[in-house]
Amino acid sequence: MKIRTQFLLTMFLFGLVLIIMAASVVITDQQVDRLNQQSEIAHNIEQDARDLSYLSNDYLLYGESQQRARWESKFAALSEQINRMNPDTPEQQALIDNIRGNRARLQAIFDSAVSTPEIQVVI
Repeated sequence: MKIRTQFLLTMFLFGLVLIIMAASVVITDQQVDRLNQQSEIAHNIEQDARDLSYLSNDYLLYGESQQRARWESKFAALSEQINRMNPDTPEQQALIDNIRGNRARLQAIFDSAVSTPEIQVVI
């Protein structure tokens, strides 16, 4: 084989390796972006759940309509965040289904607490 042919073959293989590496970097970057988005969604779900706990307690203690409106607004935000989750595996899908079930129970419990007549304590 001539030196020129070896050089061209080497340059072709080097270029092919560079293209494969560039494609790997692009794919990895996309995966990292997706994982960062999912992480942010999970963090937002955690924060919304914490806020709902405080709002529930405040509403049950004071019963003001603005607190109920804030609870419903925060619950809608939580529901939106849960719906944005995109599971990759069946295990993740099972976890998200569990979260959705808990969300439905939370809504039912809060609706039940809201519809329950107030009991006044006389001291």
